[in-house]
Amino acid sequence: MKLLRPTHPNTIGQKGFFLVDLGLSWKVSEQVVADVFVNNVFDETYAVYGFTEATYGNLYQLGTGRAFGGRVSFKF
Repeated sequence: MKLLRPTHPNTIGQKGFFLVDLGLSWKVSEQVVADVFVNNVFDETYAVYGFTEATYGNLYQLGTGRAFGGRVSFKF
């Protein structure tokens, strides 16, 4: 897999922010573990990258919004 990187410098600033992630894990048995999680609990909008382009103005790559998930792990 090839990693693509932006070619413009990251020139746009933003105010400080923080993200809150939560997770719970339940050991059902010695062989089974269940996990649930919420990332970006408060659904904070933030940019991970930004630059100014002459034709289009300010362009941003936004971070991921709130996400829920879960998983079950089995040991054999």
